Amino acid sequence: MEESREERSERREEQPPQKQPPQKSSGGFIKEMLIYIIAMVIMTVIAVVVVTVVIYKDNTEAAVTATPLPTKTPQYQDDSPNENDPIYTIEDIVVNTADIGFPRLLKVKIHIIFRETNMRNNFEKSEVRQAQIKELLIMTFSSKTAEELKKNEIMKELKDYLRDEMNLIFGPDEVKKVYISEYFVQ
Repeated sequence: MEESREERSERREEQPPQKQPPQKSSGGFIKEMLIYIIAMVIMTVIAVVVVTVVIYKDNTEAAVTATPLPTKTPQYQDDSPNENDPIYTIEDIVVNTADIGFPRLLKVKIHIIFRETNMRNNFEKSEVRQAQIKELLIMTFSSKTAEELKKNEIMKELKDYLRDEMNLIFGPDEVKKVYISEYFVQ
């Protein structure tokens, strides 16, 4: 029962030769992963640098080119205040200034002089109007640097600007004057 050589060789020919996969060293996979990780880290660092430069550039341009407030000063009928004018006081508005690097705190107290008593009473009862005015104050004061807020002419422009913007909210000539009785920059 011995097989002849011929039979053995025929059986070998019938079986397809088994291919062995090319041998990759385990170090090749690790090298590929290391290259991939390094590439991802480099791209992340570049993205962070680009975003930082763009944001910093925008902030410095905004600081350098401070936008002046619009100077639309309509002629109001009898702007001079008197003892009987209805007044509403907003105390303790605290905001960060627009200073770059080290924002400062500003605390202000505002008095709104209305032309008519019923407008003051309506304002006092309306939470929506109060929220609109507080937002106006916060947005306006936080757009200025501490240095700008030290200048008297800027403060005068701010009061006129606030009066004009409040009249857009309440209606023409409803706000007679805006006073800033306290203002503290820290």
